[in-house]
Amino acid sequence: MRVNVLFFFLFVFFLLACSERDLPHQVEDHGNPAIKIHMLPEYINPGNYFFVSVQVLHHNTVDWVQLSVYEDEQSEPSFLFSLYDDGGAEHPEDGDVVARDGFFSQRILWDPAISGEMEYTFSFQAISEEAVAGEDVETRVISVQKFRPQILNIQVPALLESGFEGTVVVTAQVYDSSGVENLKTVWFDGLRQGVVNFTVTLNDSGINGDQSADDQIYSMALDKAFAAGKTGDYELFFYAENRSGAQSEPKTTPLRIENSAPFFLTVTAPDTINRPQNNQVFYFPVKAYVDDPQTIQDIQLVQMKWEKPDGSYPQSGPYSELYDNGLEFDINKWNQGYRGDETAGDGVFTTTGAFDERQPLGQYTLTFVVYDRVGQASGAWVHTIHLQ
Repeated sequence: MRVNVLFFFLFVFFLLACSERDLPHQVEDHGNPAIKIHMLPEYINPGNYFFVSVQVLHHNTVDWVQLSVYEDEQSEPSFLFSLYDDGGAEHPEDGDVVARDGFFSQRILWDPAISGEMEYTFSFQAISEEAVAGEDVETRVISVQKFRPQILNIQVPALLESGFEGTVVVTAQVYDSSGVENLKTVWFDGLRQGVVNFTVTLNDSGINGDQSADDQIYSMALDKAFAAGKTGDYELFFYAENRSGAQSEPKTTPLRIENSAPFFLTVTAPDTINRPQNNQVFYFPVKAYVDDPQTIQDIQLVQMKWEKPDGSYPQSGPYSELYDNGLEFDINKWNQGYRGDETAGDGVFTTTGAFDERQPLGQYTLTFVVYDRVGQASGAWVHTIHLQ
C-alpha cells in the first residue's frame, strides 16, 4: 500500500513539473512578404535554360512567387513562370534545394523562338492564397543569342581558421548562353596587394566537393593543407571561360587565411656517446619529428645548430639542415641531401651526426628550429649529447 501511495505522489509531481515547462512552439511571422532577388542572369539565351531564385522575407504565408515577363511598353506579360520553395518535392524540376527556407526557385527554358537582342522586365510577386501579397520587385534582363559566361553567385567562407577540421566547399554558379557543355573552365585567383598568390580550379564533375555533375555549379573542397604557404587577407577573383575563349567579368569576395606556426613533437638522438679511437668514426642518426597546423606541406626548413663544449662550432658552420626526403646516408653524397632519412614526407626530418677521436670531450648542445613557408618559426628544442 505504501508503494502505491509513493507512486501516486511521484506521478502528481511529474505532472506539475511538466506543466511548468515551456513547450516547443512555432514562431509566428506577421510581417508582410518582401522579395529580394537572389540569383538571376543579366543575359539569357533563347533555347537554353537559366536559373532564377528570389528570397522572400516573412514567407510563412507565401505559396509561390509569380514571375511575369514583359516586353517594352507592354501592359500584359509575354510569359508567366512560378517559383517554388518545396525542395523539389512537388516540382522536382524547379531546382529548389531546401524546402521552406524562404528561397523560391525555378529552372526556366527561355523561348527558343526569340531572335535578336531584346530587353525584358522581370516582375516578381509573392502569392498567398491566389492573391498578391506585398509589393512586387522588378529588374531588367537582356535576351541575346550569344554572350560571354557569367558568374551568378559564389559561396566562400569569410575565414579559414588555422588547422580547421574537415573541409570547406567553395562554389560558383555559372551561366553560359550556349549551355553547360560550352563552359571550359571556372577558377579563382587569390590576390594579395594586387599580386596573384594562388589559383584554384573548380569542377562540375560531382567530385572533390561538387555535389552534382553538369549543373553549372562549380565547386572545390578545401582542407587545412590549402593554407600551407598562405596567411593574411586575400581578395578572391572568380572567372569562367567558355570554349570560344570568352571570359566572364570577375566576381570578387574577401578571404582571410590564418596560419599558425609549426612545432616539434619530439627529437631523438643519443644522450651519451663514447669517443671513438684508432681513427674510427661513429655515425648516429638525429631525427626531428615535426608537425604544422596546415600539415607538413607548410614546413619549409628544419634546422639544427651544433655547439661544442667549448662554445665553438663545426668547421662547416653552426647550422645544418635536416631532410625528409627518404634518401639514405651516404657521406659521399652529403651535399646532395643523403642524410639518412628513411621515409619521404612522413614529417620525420633527419640528419646524421658524427664523432671521431679529435672531438673534445664534454657536452654538445643541439638546438633545433622549424620554419614554415610563411616564415614563422617554432619554439626551439634543445638536446644535449655527452661525449665521454
